[in-house]
Amino acid sequence: MSENDTAHIAEIFESIQGEGPYVGTPALFIRTGKCNLACSWCDTPYTWKPGKTTYRSWTFEEIKNKISDSKLTHLVITGGEPLLQQPLIEAIKKAFPEKFIEVETNGTIPLTIPGNIIDHFNISPKLANSKNTWYKLNLHSLKSIFKFVVQDKNDLDEIEKFVLNHGIERNKVYLMPEGTKHDTIRRRATWLIPFCREKKFHYTTRLHILKSIP
Repeated sequence: MSENDTAHIAEIFESIQGEGPYVGTPALFIRTGKCNLACSWCDTPYTWKPGKTTYRSWTFEEIKNKISDSKLTHLVITGGEPLLQQPLIEAIKKAFPEKFIEVETNGTIPLTIPGNIIDHFNISPKLANSKNTWYKLNLHSLKSIFKFVVQDKNDLDEIEKFVLNHGIERNKVYLMPEGTKHDTIRRRATWLIPFCREKKFHYTTRLHILKSIP
């Protein structure tokens, strides 16, 4: 990817990681535009939904300058679906080999770049609650965890079957309550945390929602 090549970017900003195994880590977020799915509860519709998108084409030079301006070493490349723009990820790692790259993906896009370019995957398989039509899940086995968005107790059997059918190690499974309001997260945590304890799954909150992190 050259300096003048472009990528679809919705926003680049500093915050802390609010979900998953790196929760609480200060990070520079690179939120890409476009997605191949359309989740009913998506909290970033501006990255993909017709009539609501705010992403634009950024040159790679612009993206590099944003990364250079930040002193943070942890990068979270999210979306949208970032694996639709794999040349961008590869170019970022080449330009900034010292950065730790965490990619949040729905797991449906096959890798076309070397897997060791990405230091950690958060794979979020979509349950029936997302209202997506059928899609093929491409599981990335190295350096990955599986994060499920949970709306209600009906999702729990689906998760258990998915984990068993795909032979996923339970210590790689993270369950997260769906919601964009404090009360929703806390209410769902009351039954989701005991389930995680029983099934030996990880529970992950949404720290950026609970603490209103900018």
